[in-house]
Amino acid sequence: MKNETVAVVFGGPSSESEISKRSAMNVFNALCDLNINAVMVEYSDKLISVLHNKKIDKVFLMMHGNPGEDGSVQGLLELARIPYTYSGVLSSALCLNKKKAKEIMSYYKLPVLNDKLFKDKKVLNSDISFPAVLKPNSEGSSIGVTIVNNIKDFKIKISDMLKLYGEILVEPYCKGREFTIGVLEEKQKIRALPIIELIPKNKFYDYEAKYTDGKTDFIVPAKLPEKIRVKMQKAACDAFMCLGCRSAVRVDFVMDKNNRFYILEVNTIPGMTKTSDLPKAAESDGISFKILVKKILDTASLKGFGRKL
Repeated sequence: MKNETVAVVFGGPSSESEISKRSAMNVFNALCDLNINAVMVEYSDKLISVLHNKKIDKVFLMMHGNPGEDGSVQGLLELARIPYTYSGVLSSALCLNKKKAKEIMSYYKLPVLNDKLFKDKKVLNSDISFPAVLKPNSEGSSIGVTIVNNIKDFKIKISDMLKLYGEILVEPYCKGREFTIGVLEEKQKIRALPIIELIPKNKFYDYEAKYTDGKTDFIVPAKLPEKIRVKMQKAACDAFMCLGCRSAVRVDFVMDKNNRFYILEVNTIPGMTKTSDLPKAAESDGISFKILVKKILDTASLKGFGRKL
């Protein structure tokens, strides 16, 4: 039986392309250390032809943002019958669309912040409480996330952001502690990894804080009362299930001064850089980076995982 050949697919036109490349290189090196035949493949409109020419058996997806996390590339791989890691077409599309993901989580009684979705500049009569958080509805890595403190700044910022991103989600600014939880699938079962508390040196856990050494302090496992820890980890697993995810996700939370926590978003292809949260959580649980990569690769499939609550 021939050894499998795994393509680590990265890049693409999204604003997260450089982070994707850094993550992919780490995964590629781990696969090589595991004696798995691996090649790096940069995304292009000839992706499927390249994969077929290289006789690829599985794809380890390391694309961030569109089109790698919105279901588009997943659909191509489904049609080409090439198994791939992480979530399937529908769950990928849902999770990258923050509004839709929150609607589904709210339906399942998971804690999310109230929001408004803006698609145009008709904001003069909008009932917005300040401070407020503006975020692109379909971007990851906190790209474009902005905090505004008054209606004047709100109108200026949302006008600029609508031009750049098309749809803007507006939420109340919840000042409090920030946490993230990795959820890992193993043999058709899922479990939450240790909770990480994020203490950014910026105002919040933005793009710079996520990917610049020294910009964030990480406390893992987070110092939380046992009752809250259990509830938060269960909420992360429930989010994974109700959104039909697969392989591994990262679920981001914020907790207010009254210890009420809210899910901010679910990331279906978590970063795998040296500063990324998922590898840190796995390491805290005794899972080395190489073993984490192998566990994720073992979930490669042509059908989503997905369960009902």
